[in-house]
Amino acid sequence: MQRHTIRKHRLFWAWQDDREEAWLESMSREGWHLQDVCFLTYTFARGEPQEWAYRLDFRPGRDLPQYLAFVQEAGWHYVGSVAGWLYFRLPARSGQPTELYTDTEGKIAKYRRVLGVLLLTCPVYGLVVLRRLNHWPPWYATPLFVLLVAAVCLYVVALVKLIGRINQLKHN
Repeated sequence: MQRHTIRKHRLFWAWQDDREEAWLESMSREGWHLQDVCFLTYTFARGEPQEWAYRLDFRPGRDLPQYLAFVQEAGWHYVGSVAGWLYFRLPARSGQPTELYTDTEGKIAKYRRVLGVLLLTCPVYGLVVLRRLNHWPPWYATPLFVLLVAAVCLYVVALVKLIGRINQLKHN
């Protein structure tokens, strides 16, 4: 008996949204269509192989219902969201556009929103952890400090990659 749903676990970084979209599209060509998305987990439903264009947008904020209505009026199907990332799909038909953003500025704005959230949340988190380190025993504080340093390194890489993505879009 064939399974009707599967779960796949994958890690994509914010600057790899095009790779994530391509992977979701390849899954649909194999007959697995995105049904739900959760942190690092994608749930796919079995169906006929089909060409879908998947697009991701980053929209934390209060205007989400209006934005979803706007995108759905343009023909996009809302699949789900995780951590501010919204997942949409549209049947890929030749001759029809399959982009959420028709201009470069819209794409740049998406990455700037991601940068804004990183610039607000990560330093605050780091400061809170650093302030609490002296309250914990050394056997707990030392590994926590190592994790904090690793998180800071990932944070810097994310900033560099996102800024690089913005500059790439500006020059294309």
